Amino acid sequence: MIGSASSTNAMPSRRVHLAWQLWFDGELRGAPLPLADGAVVVVDHKEHSEVRRVDEAGTIVWQHELAGRASGDAARTLGFVVVPCEGDRVVALHLADGRPVMRPLALTGLVLRGGVGALRGHVVARFAGGVDGGEPFLAIADLEHPEAPPRVRADPLHNAIETRFRATNRTIILAGEDATGFAVIAALDSTSLDLLWKHRAEGCGLTYLWAAGGLLDVVLTDKVTSFDARSGRQLTTRFHGMVLEIARIAGETLVVTLGGEGPPEQRMLLAHDAMTEELTGEHKGLMRVIGACSDELMISDAEDRPLLLELPDLTSVPIRDRDNIVSPTMVAWSRHRAYVVGHDGHSLSAIDL
Repeated sequence: MIGSASSTNAMPSRRVHLAWQLWFDGELRGAPLPLADGAVVVVDHKEHSEVRRVDEAGTIVWQHELAGRASGDAARTLGFVVVPCEGDRVVALHLADGRPVMRPLALTGLVLRGGVGALRGHVVARFAGGVDGGEPFLAIADLEHPEAPPRVRADPLHNAIETRFRATNRTIILAGEDATGFAVIAALDSTSLDLLWKHRAEGCGLTYLWAAGGLLDVVLTDKVTSFDARSGRQLTTRFHGMVLEIARIAGETLVVTLGGEGPPEQRMLLAHDAMTEELTGEHKGLMRVIGACSDELMISDAEDRPLLLELPDLTSVPIRDRDNIVSPTMVAWSRHRAYVVGHDGHSLSAIDL
């Protein structure tokens, strides 16, 4: 029996509302970067992309046109925004005014692999071998000392794809799936950039990565495994045997989507305490999970409208004017706002929480 009422029966405890909505002549393919006073978005056009900073009122503060199109999500560290671009370039901009921090990080004859990490003032980018077939490697640039050449390290993920980056306790974490589809996780010292440890999860893939307080939670396709981020010591294994291909950790909650191949009315969300495995809430009927923060989760309901659910019990929170947001695809969270990409990537809506 669930300890608290499911979202379909609980009385709403509060109501949130749509503050403003912006429309774009291009497409937002990556999630916004939330700020304390607005957000940064990357707008893709046919042959180029633009990075734009938007303030709390929805006004564009600055915009910077990229030479070519962005090839992955933008990332932020300290006062910088970092964007991977098609080919082999990484562009870093000052968050305050959009000025380039340095010449684009580009290594001739190489191909950028996956996204980029922006962690503790560093840009971490993975490159394939050069035209001569060299080994994959990492290039790490210090944004606070842009005149210094990037440091190079052997890529501990080698040929893994769809890189995820996290940082905690002076440690940079990289994770992906190798050519066999198995999860690979590696940790670097954030100062020396030396490899601290590496782990390969036999027989399962990578679903989600969460790091905080020196601990690393890795959601694999059939279990959740925790590591000490610094030493790589495996601590606990939970939810063993569960189907976790569509799952994520949000704060202290593991949210699992079931029935992903079925019609929206048959898909279900289950929320569990991430440590005790106790079932804390359930919700039936959704198109997809849009995103989550530590306290809330946003889904697209059966009518493809945004629906806000409180964690850990998945209580529904009404959104005033939510019918103005169609086909939400991504969301980013600040302390008091959710920035929702809707209309198949052509709008950005600010929801006051």
